[in-house]
Parts: sequence; structure tokens; C-alpha cells
Amino acid sequence: MKLIDAGDGSEVARKLDKFKGLDHQEIAMKLIDVGKGSSVARNLDKFKGLDHQEIAMKLIDAGKCGDVTYYFDDFQGLGQQVLLKLIDVGEGSSVARNLDKFQGLDQEIAMKLFDAGEGCSVAESLDKFQGLDHQEIAMKLFDAGVGYSVARNLDKF
Repeated sequence: MKLIDAGDGSEVARKLDKFKGLDHQEIAMKLIDVGKGSSVARNLDKFKGLDHQEIAMKLIDAGKCGDVTYYFDDFQGLGQQVLLKLIDVGEGSSVARNLDKFQGLDQEIAMKLFDAGEGCSVAESLDKFQGLDHQEIAMKLFDAGVGYSVARNLDKF
């Protein structure tokens, strides 16, 4: 904690495996609090027992949503709360590019993506969404001026 307080939090994250008896969740939260959230995201594999959902939300709240989206592959078990928050803060395109990494996508996320101008991504990943009215989605795509995405993904409708 003294190293983090002294401004060397990035080194703590990089060499986390050299320290014994640390509460990794506490260290990650402290690093995010002192502005070193990028170090947490970059070294996520070194932190054991982290609640990735909580860490992602904390990073987004700290204005580090780019660290979440850049390291999407390293985060495990991110749910709808994170996706909706990312879309709300203007990262709809990042979410859309990574829909294949998520399960349990629903109508709320699809509509948020439409609102963010990412309706084509909904069409491309239609099979990943549950409970969507495909005809309604097709009409929304036509209304948005991107009806070609229906044709390109006709097999999914």
C-alpha cells in the first residue's frame, strides 16, 4: 500500500506475483482509486480472485472505459450491467465489436445498441440475442437506413 501511495502502483500491479498475502481485490480497487486503473486492466491475469464485473464497473466509473474495452478478452463474466454502462458512456461501438464475447444478450441491449447507432451489429449478431422479434428488428434497420444489413444477414432472420 505504501508503494501505491508513493505513486508506484503500476510496479505493484506488474510484479504482483512477487508479493505474498495480499488481498488482490483490495489492491485493484486502491489502484483504480489512485488513477492506476490501466495497470489493473493491463495486468488482470496477475490478480487472483477478482470480481471482474465489479472491477469493470469501477474502471468505467473512474473514466477508464477504454481500459475495459481494450482488454475485453481478459475480463471474465462481464454481464449486462457492464454492457449497458459502456453503451451509456459512448462505447456502443466497442460493445458491438465484441458481442461474441457475451451471453444472455436481450432486447434491452439490442435497443440500446440501436440508439447508439449500432443496429447493424445487432443484425450481425442476431443469433446471440434472446427474445427479439426479428421482424421488428428488420423494420428498425430499414427505418434507420441500413436495410442492407438485413440482406447481408438474411440467414439469421
